[in-house]
Amino acid sequence: MNINNLELDKEYKNKSEICKLLGVKKATGGRNIKLQDMDFSRYFRLEKTTGNKVKVVEIYVEALHKVDGRKGNSGKSEGSRNNYKGIYAEIIDALLLQYLQKELLKLRDTCKIYTTNNKIAEATGIVNYNYRTAFSNQGKFYNTVKKDFDIKSNTYCMRDVFDMVKTKIREIVRASLDRLQKAEQLEYNPCYFVYMSHVSRPPNESELDTILAAEKDIMREMGVEHKKQIDNNQKLSKEFNANVLKKIQEKFSYIEGIYKGYTIVLWEDFELKSEIELKGLIKKLNNLIIESLRNKPVKLQETTKEERGDSWFGSRNPFWKPWVYDRLSNKYIEHCYEFIYILCNIDANDISKQIINCKNNKIINGLTQKQREGIHNNIAIKLIDKLGFND
Repeated sequence: MNINNLELDKEYKNKSEICKLLGVKKATGGRNIKLQDMDFSRYFRLEKTTGNKVKVVEIYVEALHKVDGRKGNSGKSEGSRNNYKGIYAEIIDALLLQYLQKELLKLRDTCKIYTTNNKIAEATGIVNYNYRTAFSNQGKFYNTVKKDFDIKSNTYCMRDVFDMVKTKIREIVRASLDRLQKAEQLEYNPCYFVYMSHVSRPPNESELDTILAAEKDIMREMGVEHKKQIDNNQKLSKEFNANVLKKIQEKFSYIEGIYKGYTIVLWEDFELKSEIELKGLIKKLNNLIIESLRNKPVKLQETTKEERGDSWFGSRNPFWKPWVYDRLSNKYIEHCYEFIYILCNIDANDISKQIINCKNNKIINGLTQKQREGIHNNIAIKLIDKLGFND
């Protein structure tokens, strides 16, 4: 099997596509399918997403031992990766422990650390100092970049990059926390934070009960059974979060927002590395992250071409949604790379103050009237040429 053809964190249409990439014939029949699945599980781990789609969530450094079916035999080898982000594992685990140790030294009355994915991501070099400010002020960020970096694209390029980075952060950080908890170096639990008057804090008991009740009510109203359905759908997630906040504010009007994070307790103290060592690790992780992210817009554009790349009398289809125009634009990949650099590269200029001070918070969605007129004029000209009216 050619395992190298598989890509971590990529969603495949079905197992037939996996088999094709591996260069093996897809098994048929219940027992044969089960045996093939067991064989695959020695090299990588799949998770179902939606429908028949599957995602590669773990690839092992060495093939696991065959499972002999005896009780207590997990079949896992010493050389297996602890999770699907094995390429980052050693670095992110070391950096996360360093970050938590520094946070612990700041505490006085408690040993419980409160933090978020974005704080961890910035501290460990997954993203830079611009990301948190830009993510919280996307309208201002859009206009700052448009003015100062001359990136004149639709918003979908920016939104795609935010989605790519957010997904990367969530998966890498959670995987690291799971690993370190399993190794009994820390204990963590997901938690909520409430935001009001520029202050964030964990909710009190009454607020927490209201948050949990609101989430259950909104899930029922939206006909959603599992939270993963919301987490994996940006549009659904946005609607869900807005409805939950609205319901919470009916009881607690002072709450301006809610978001999720972690409570973490370190089980032992860790020696802090020197600043030179830390900077080296952070740079190494940052380079790996950027390399991985730069692959995503290329593949996203290719997928869009396959799914939406139909022509209309030799021109782009006028019925495409704006995001299709943006993803198929000649500048799409170039702009994505610029956004990745601004938000992630630790050597990028700090523009967080520029973002905050930007007065324009308006995001222009879709195409301008002038752009639409230009597209339709080109279509009309090509249609006339096709029909031979100019002969």
